[in-house]
Amino acid sequence: MVPGGVVHELPADLRSALIADAAVLDAWKDITPLARNEFICWVEDAKQQSTRERRIRRTREELEEGRRRPCCWPGCKHRKRNGRQAARLGTPLRSARAEQRLGLGEQPPFGAIGAARLAAAVLERVLAGGAVAAGERVLAGEARVAVA
Repeated sequence: MVPGGVVHELPADLRSALIADAAVLDAWKDITPLARNEFICWVEDAKQQSTRERRIRRTREELEEGRRRPCCWPGCKHRKRNGRQAARLGTPLRSARAEQRLGLGEQPPFGAIGAARLAAAVLERVLAGGAVAAGERVLAGEARVAVA
């Protein structure tokens, strides 16, 4: 049996892709039901068949790489929290301009993990003698960063 998600049922095409590779299937079974739900929602959210197929392929690749959530997916908009419709998750913590200024790569981080990556990058730059860009401030004595 291949487990599904919290809200979404496992679609047949994704199920077939998962059972085709034992390592991918083991990784699928190892992640939480919420994480499985994110992958399923990401696949089902595709409007075109070609996008759906690409997302199924990427799901396999990301599970092989050890990722536990789909990369750059804001989250399942169908899952309810505290009895209310869920708000859209994963609002980017910074603009593309801030991303270029920090030199952190192309994929914007989301949520608490993104904030930690951003804080670490700015602190690393400051400790290396670099300047803090306009709109950023490093709070003295603490490992926190605020970005305007």
